[in-house]
Amino acid sequence: MKMLKVVEKRKSVREYKMSDLDEKTLEQVVNLTKKIPVIDESVGVEFRFIIDGSEISQQLQGISGYYGKMIVAPHYFAVYADKNIASYKYAGYAGEWIILNAAKLNLGTCWIEAGDSAKAKAAVGYATDKELVAFIAVGWPSHETNLSAIYNSRDINSASSLTDRGYPDVKTGLGAEKESPRMAITEFVYLKTWESMLTFDELNRRGLDEAFYYMRLAPSWGNRQPWRFILDGERIVLAVQKDEALNEPVENIDAGIAMLYFEVAMHDLGISGNWKLSEDKKDEYKIPEDYFVVGYYSM
Repeated sequence: MKMLKVVEKRKSVREYKMSDLDEKTLEQVVNLTKKIPVIDESVGVEFRFIIDGSEISQQLQGISGYYGKMIVAPHYFAVYADKNIASYKYAGYAGEWIILNAAKLNLGTCWIEAGDSAKAKAAVGYATDKELVAFIAVGWPSHETNLSAIYNSRDINSASSLTDRGYPDVKTGLGAEKESPRMAITEFVYLKTWESMLTFDELNRRGLDEAFYYMRLAPSWGNRQPWRFILDGERIVLAVQKDEALNEPVENIDAGIAMLYFEVAMHDLGISGNWKLSEDKKDEYKIPEDYFVVGYYSM
């Protein structure tokens, strides 16, 4: 089953049935943490599964969530990371990997801000030197969203969300869905330097148009879509816009999520490569001061 099928329909769920997961599903979810791809052996990230979400959510009210309002779910992953930028990036990459794979089980998930890390750690009660950077809610959605339908209704190699953008017609049987406003591909992809925009035809000629289409679907804090890419030969550089309203962990979690989405798109479309975490060559690429270099995808 291709991960892009999940990417097409991935949505944050903020209302859950408060019934616990059955034993089989619970085991599958917890075991996801053992299968996360590693992009850098030096980064330190840890996921702790919280069984009693109802109790923990009460303890986290006023600390975590959206302006201190905690999303109530039957279970959570607490996401811990070493106190450095590379680990924050990997927390986003790995956490979103868990979210996409949980969606294959028809589970609902949602990123939740940790807020005050020290207070959140005290509420959870797990002793570690790592920083608590986020939570991921996990459970059955209160409104049914049977994601398995998107796999059963079409050919394994099709990409239905591309249909209205000139790609081969695919019958999904899912009906029309409202799509959040998203940037056009040509608004966030450059050639060699920041000053040189790419046309859609040029991206198509390079075989990268579909990969960047799926990149548009990556979630980000406030749907700010902060990512920009620079094509430089066999290297694709990722830069992310800073935001004074966000702390360093949240900014870099967004960066890690972007890394995963682009990698998923490239791999599922048959373009091999991997990420290198690097913050160099910002001046060479003429990247503006309000952006930071995340790393580059090496093909």
